Amino acid sequence: MTDLSDLRSRDLEAAKRVAVSLKERGVEVRLVGSLARGTDFDASSDIDFLVLKCPEDLRYRIEADVEDMLEGIPIDVTYLDEVNSDH
Repeated sequence: MTDLSDLRSRDLEAAKRVAVSLKERGVEVRLVGSLARGTDFDASSDIDFLVLKCPEDLRYRIEADVEDMLEGIPIDVTYLDEVNSDH
């Protein structure tokens, strides 16, 4: 059985690979959520990416690409310009 520390390390490494790959395509992302905080990460946590900058032709398409890169690790992708600043 994989312990939580191993899972978190695996997910962090996967997130880094995704960020590098996306950067090469002109997409700027940040890791957010429980994996980034580390304090409330658990076995059911997903990898949360915040897209800061993205070429328009890649918008939304990168979600499928990220899912493919992560091979089954759950993700959530949020675009900064769609975040409601009132909340």
